[in-house]
Amino acid sequence: MNEKLQRRLQQLVERHHDLGHELSDPEVIGDQDKFRKLSQEYAYLEPLAEAFSGWTRSAEELAELDAMASDDDPDMREMAAEERPKVEARREALESTLMTY
Repeated sequence: MNEKLQRRLQQLVERHHDLGHELSDPEVIGDQDKFRKLSQEYAYLEPLAEAFSGWTRSAEELAELDAMASDDDPDMREMAAEERPKVEARREALESTLMTY
């Protein structure tokens, strides 16, 4: 995924986070129209925020697996080799989900 797209997704995730704070504001809660509008936007961004968080986490997991793959312990290397395809598949699926937004 290119950096420009990652930055845009990060902005949307930050917007989701900001909306969560706005929705807990008593002033917003008291304004039903504003609350409804912000709730809809929050709900729309929820799957994107979760997918981007998982995608980011998978990059960290892959880095950890790379470190494990160069460990002196053969069991650690084996575990890393077994786990890597699973993490890569999950990352690819999350990236596909993110591309739909």
